Amino acid sequence: MERLTSEMERLQWRRDKVQELSSKGHSQREIAKILQVGLGSVNRDLTFIRLQAKNNIKKYIDERLH
Repeated sequence: MERLTSEMERLQWRRDKVQELSSKGHSQREIAKILQVGLGSVNRDLTFIRLQAKNNIKKYIDERLH
């Protein structure tokens, strides 16, 4: 269980860094190089981040309209 928590923390750290670097204008290739991860990982992280943002916006709108 402790190992799973550690892996989840590393994944969240990486996603936070991907989001930060992307918001600063870095390309996916640059982010992958900076973080020393595969381009596919960066792509999946950005897809996850976008989906999470979309869901947060939808939830906010639903709460405001009801």
